[in-house]
Amino acid sequence: MIVTGDFDNYSKTKTFEKSADFLKRLMETLELEITKDLFIVPGNHDCCTPIEELEEVISSV
Repeated sequence: MIVTGDFDNYSKTKTFEKSADFLKRLMETLELEITKDLFIVPGNHDCCTPIEELEEVISSV
């Protein structure tokens, strides 16, 4: 699964919480392993978030 970003386009909190929940449910539904089968490429709207915050969110997925 390749995710091409822009999850944070309209988020005011920039926690990516909804995106992380969505990806977890999607991977479970497709019976894919999130640590092996998910590749995330941040979009231009995601890149406005400091890398430290993104690393925390990505590691929680």
